Amino acid sequence: MSLDNAQSIVEDSSKEASPITSELLQKYEKLFTLTPEKMRSIVDAFVETLKKGLEQYGQVVPMIPAFVFGWPTGEEKGDYLALDLGGTNLRVCLVTLSGGGKFEIKQKKYRLTEEQKQMEGSLLFDFCADSLSAFLESARAEGIIKEGAELPMGFTFSYPCQQDRIDHGILIRWTKGFGNPNVEGFDVTQLFDDSLKRHNVPVTLTALVNDTTGALIASHYTNPRTRIGVILGTGCNAAYAERVGNIPKMKELGIPDDTLMSINCEWGAFDSFEHKHLPRTKYDEIIDLTSNKPHEQAFEKCISGRYLGEILRLVMKELIEQGVIFRGQDTSKLDEEYCFDTAYLSTMESDMTPELLAVTSVFSHHYKIETTLAERQFFKALAKLIGTRSARLASCGMAAIVKKLDVLDEGCSIGIDGSLYDMYPGFKERIHEGLTDIFGEKGKNVVTHHAEDGSGLGSAIIAGNVQVDPSHLSLGRDLVVPETLSPETIAPYVQLRQAMTTGANNPRARPLAILQLNHTGRQSPLIIGGRGIFGGAPSAASSVPVRSKNKRDGVISQLAYRLLFPTPKTLSTEDISTVIERFVRGAQLAHEAGFDGIELHASHGYLISGFLSPKTNLRTDRYGFPKELTIIESILNRIRATVPQPFAIGIKVNAADYVSGSVTEEQALDHIQEMASWRMLDFIEISGGDYERPDFVAPASPRQAFFANFSRLALKAIPQRDGMPVIMLTGSLRTKAVMTGTIRDGHAHLIGIGRPAVICPSYAKALLEPPSSKAAEENFSVEFPDPPSPFWLKILNTGLIGAGLNTAWHCALMWRIGNDNWSGNLDF
Repeated sequence: MSLDNAQSIVEDSSKEASPITSELLQKYEKLFTLTPEKMRSIVDAFVETLKKGLEQYGQVVPMIPAFVFGWPTGEEKGDYLALDLGGTNLRVCLVTLSGGGKFEIKQKKYRLTEEQKQMEGSLLFDFCADSLSAFLESARAEGIIKEGAELPMGFTFSYPCQQDRIDHGILIRWTKGFGNPNVEGFDVTQLFDDSLKRHNVPVTLTALVNDTTGALIASHYTNPRTRIGVILGTGCNAAYAERVGNIPKMKELGIPDDTLMSINCEWGAFDSFEHKHLPRTKYDEIIDLTSNKPHEQAFEKCISGRYLGEILRLVMKELIEQGVIFRGQDTSKLDEEYCFDTAYLSTMESDMTPELLAVTSVFSHHYKIETTLAERQFFKALAKLIGTRSARLASCGMAAIVKKLDVLDEGCSIGIDGSLYDMYPGFKERIHEGLTDIFGEKGKNVVTHHAEDGSGLGSAIIAGNVQVDPSHLSLGRDLVVPETLSPETIAPYVQLRQAMTTGANNPRARPLAILQLNHTGRQSPLIIGGRGIFGGAPSAASSVPVRSKNKRDGVISQLAYRLLFPTPKTLSTEDISTVIERFVRGAQLAHEAGFDGIELHASHGYLISGFLSPKTNLRTDRYGFPKELTIIESILNRIRATVPQPFAIGIKVNAADYVSGSVTEEQALDHIQEMASWRMLDFIEISGGDYERPDFVAPASPRQAFFANFSRLALKAIPQRDGMPVIMLTGSLRTKAVMTGTIRDGHAHLIGIGRPAVICPSYAKALLEPPSSKAAEENFSVEFPDPPSPFWLKILNTGLIGAGLNTAWHCALMWRIGNDNWSGNLDF
């Protein structure tokens, strides 16, 4: 944080009579800032520590041989089970290696409670065995695993173990907050195997692998330039491949010197006990001394996701006691250790609103504390300092291994997994800045990439149109977010999510499950819209009625519009706040039901879309032009502050307004750019059309040509960081040649095939299968028959009803597929 920013905060604080001063900000800047000189001294000490671990057993950083030899060729094939006991989740996976560096994963995650992390060790392994048994039973029911088959299984164990062979490991010490008794000093594979036998689970435990070693091998399988694997999440660690000749403590085993051996560094223990090298603050010392492992894991306690939020909480507690912040308020909710999640730091750093509304939500929603703007700016600055220190210390560890391997000149790639690298804003860039500060320009020879384990290589299924307000429906039988969330009201959505992620044509490649949230606004019709015949008008950004813009529509059509869509009432600011909370509850529902994320529907003329167009937003308050994006930003801020990470958020935006002339291309691109700059969105779907121009949703509409080009411009215009947000294009993509060209030519990152997939359920699979010839690939397409058109529709001559029938027809097709009543016959 610069002193200019500090001065700005001080000016704001003086207006609000807050005791936050520039000296106070500079104090924390000095505490948490790592200079290049200090980083280079840490790297030198780190290298020496790594060497000691290779020379002798029993060192602080143990440098554990994993007995994984060499690199994968990328051509390995077969089905394998894996159980991953991490710091936050237990994950059971069925991995299918396909060769060519490709693989797929079917997986199930189980959240670990704090109680499970401290229970008797045998009970923890019983839980693992029971979870694995349930996973296998489900896989057998789906036909993925044959009845009676016994698969080999690797046990990914994220804690330091002493190994002398690949299927054996004695736990040296628990890390990441675990403290289960009667496990340290024991062979964890034997403990787990005992539980497997008690539960009669038919697997053969063939390997014990640390999660970081797994990340190293998996990353090299997909990217052969990978030399180092790193985990930066709840805990932190690194692994790399070392020549056996450089591991003196293994000399007596007689393994050839040129053999490559994977080394699990367990670098989280660097500078433990003596504390000579890391610039620890008093907050780091408090965390250390009050932890279940005092004086241990010093490096991890400074940089891992488990501890960053606690560091900021301790700073806040000190300032509360000094009367600097939250004066006169009940701050007791901040007294509990580790109650301030590191995800909140991510939310703070992502908040680009002038008033820092997301920061406001963090404190008001979780701790019932009101904050001043000066305090919010101060917390955001602190979050950046703490997050930056973490990234720069992580770069020191990576630089030490690069230096030890002597690969700086030739360069290498580092595969990194974990929530800090994946989710924390700017973390990747700060790592690279740190490497450059340590090595100079040569630091750019070291690149990092996400150590994808395969779950992100699949597709996504978006379930829409889930309405957030039961009084604003579209077709009358819409899915609706329940008014209260309980196991009973959430259960149907759990079933929906399960249907989306299991039993697919390729069940091993689990797609992401995304719940699309919508409020129909002024396009909620009478009678079937949830308000009855006499229920009154729908709500909208402004009182602008839905009227046909289609010149082909006759008098009857115009009358139908007036009867079905009365002039809406304008939402008050209080009403808008209620709408925002409805979307937040929808996101909470999605999270509780196990969905991977949500998509906000801001397209097709619905409520949010109405705020984005000057033809439907005539407001003069803070939600009107030129602040028309405020409602979206407020929804995103509240969701990010309420729903735990990782949780994907996307938005579907409307391109039709540009076509109709009410928004210029430049204005539309400005919307995309600004939303991307908030760094709260993972994907942006570009679509178009509304009830006033329903021809846009017709197959092969000529107006679709506009928004393919618009998506290309949007893709170039958005400030992508860490690969986010991605652009998805939907509509009128029918041939394989056009689809591949759309991606190849930079029009979008993703394509949507909703209606084609409804007509041809095996459409996606057919797209991915190798073509029999080049001509077959270019000509691959699906015939899209017109929906049934009754004679009375031609008499009425209304595009509105025709568009409604089109939608209803596709819904009927989905119903038939869902009821296993699909024969390929499209006639009714």
